[in-house]
Amino acid sequence: MALRKLQIGPGVLVTAAFIGPGTLTVCTLAGVRAGTQLLWVVVLATLITIFIQNIAARIAWNTGSGLATSMIKNTAQPLLRFFFLVLILAAILVGNTAYQGGNLSGAFLGFDKIVTLPSFSIGNQTFALRSLIIGVMAAWVLWKGNTRLIKNILLSVVLLMSASFLIAAILVQPNFMSLVKGLLLPQIPQGDWKLVVALLGTTIVPYNLFLHAALVKSKNSQITSLAALKRDTQYAVGIGGLISICIIIAASAVQGAEISSVTDLGKSLVPIYGNRAEYFVAFGLFAAGFSSAITAPLAAGYVAEECMQWSADSKKSKWVALLVLTIGLTMTLFELRPIEIIRLAQWANGLLLPLVGLFLWALMRKEQNRMQLRQTEQLIMGLIIVFFCVLTLRSLGFLA
Repeated sequence: MALRKLQIGPGVLVTAAFIGPGTLTVCTLAGVRAGTQLLWVVVLATLITIFIQNIAARIAWNTGSGLATSMIKNTAQPLLRFFFLVLILAAILVGNTAYQGGNLSGAFLGFDKIVTLPSFSIGNQTFALRSLIIGVMAAWVLWKGNTRLIKNILLSVVLLMSASFLIAAILVQPNFMSLVKGLLLPQIPQGDWKLVVALLGTTIVPYNLFLHAALVKSKNSQITSLAALKRDTQYAVGIGGLISICIIIAASAVQGAEISSVTDLGKSLVPIYGNRAEYFVAFGLFAAGFSSAITAPLAAGYVAEECMQWSADSKKSKWVALLVLTIGLTMTLFELRPIEIIRLAQWANGLLLPLVGLFLWALMRKEQNRMQLRQTEQLIMGLIIVFFCVLTLRSLGFLA
């Protein structure tokens, strides 16, 4: 396919959303603890993500409705509809607000490794100038609200992040046979199921389904056909999977080291590959944090718009997005960690994933003629739902 025929659509925002500081940290820990043995998990998670994101996008394309709207509209029982409404708001709106502090903290950590800026004081409180700069940049992008502008900015960030971690992975000169074995042979070193669940959970993210569907519904992109929409999802999410693989490969070079985050990875690679390794990792961390700091509030705004039935041209969703950004920025400035809110968000996200899977399957059956679905696609969706249920039970602690 000629490059000029490739239409860049909303898929890049999905990649920017799930490749955040949390993903970088989990992938780093996977590489340090297990080397390249868990690469197959990233491949599996990427394939599942491509499939379900494509289904959500196709439903939005055919119905002209976002996923939250479809879920609420197709629930006839008022009490059940209210339950879904609360669950969606808790998982997406409250959850993204709670996680926003982590997104911004990741961006700050990466930025500090690249550029040193002074701090200023107000009373007894000290604030870093870079926090203000990054916060204003993110707020400007969200307030402009132009999907094409956001997409172009995040496309640049994702491509640079990809190059950053790809170079870091090449620097470590991994063993070819170990890579092939890790990619193709399912294995769980020392029975570390928690790490497997973490790798899957940080890639297959419920709010990305809502974000993707909302962006497709708006039709404010360069995508002109379902075929182009499918290719966009495949390429964009595939790049996200490649980034995760590169991080694991880079971290495998210091397997067994005492590392708790991606920033420690940069430091650990310095004695082996020089200061350039730390800068590549630091830039990747900044890019991941900044891109997620934009997409998380954006998704929250879209979900609030659908749940509250605001008009598409209303600025209320922008105010919601800015509120999420502001709360996250406040948490970083005052070093707040709302543990109970984060636990609530994790519980809601864990519960939402299989329920969204069931709704996608039901909507697939309802729209199967317009979507031109094959029976194999419905079978795959059914298997994914079973997989989601097992994943949810494990993440909520009901399965050992």
